[in-house]
Amino acid sequence: AKSGSQTVVASTFGTAMGVLLSPIVGSNPLVIIPTVMGLSSLHLAFCYTALSKVSCDTLNFQRAEIVATEYLQRLAKDPKGSNLIPSPNWVAERELIIGKSGAHICAGWQSQLPQSIKFNASLSEIVQNNELEDIMTSLEDLNVYISILSNQEISILLSDRATPHDILNAYLSAVKLSFDPNTETLSESPSNSPRFPAKSPESERFVEELQSAGWDTENLFLEMHPS
Repeated sequence: AKSGSQTVVASTFGTAMGVLLSPIVGSNPLVIIPTVMGLSSLHLAFCYTALSKVSCDTLNFQRAEIVATEYLQRLAKDPKGSNLIPSPNWVAERELIIGKSGAHICAGWQSQLPQSIKFNASLSEIVQNNELEDIMTSLEDLNVYISILSNQEISILLSDRATPHDILNAYLSAVKLSFDPNTETLSESPSNSPRFPAKSPESERFVEELQSAGWDTENLFLEMHPS
């Protein structure tokens, strides 16, 4: 209701301003076009400023990457420390909406991890470097399976029983694996593609710290990121 009222007030104010300015602008296209472009640019600038102040407590791919990377860095510096997870407001200040030169508008957000993470790669891609029995066992026991594809992407395969916490555990493990300098060499040979743990004490703590920092750990938008 509050948002609807604000919209009505803003629309009425805009209409009134248009009526007042119309005699000044007149019907000359050389005046109308610059005026419309100027007002439109001002409108977009206000919208961008407003959106940049909004902090979301849900985790999409970009926010999750910022949070997970910062968590691992803080954990490495102080394993027993508190406040290891940045708040939604802290992340909002670093989240990119448009990107440099509008890159995110054209191509979407691009991961900054050394090795990209892909959710639900096709089974044929994963089986190339992994035993099918290991995959099925991991999906049965943990609801997720982490592997390195031949193109050096880190794959997270989810079962239909995977919970949001399973996904978060697996995602942190994948981010940590991405920073491992040995990851690139592991994908070169099928014999060097071990089964990577989808859960660890670090990842279990990660979920707990996320909840304490005010993040929504039940509604995730990670697997919706286009690969």
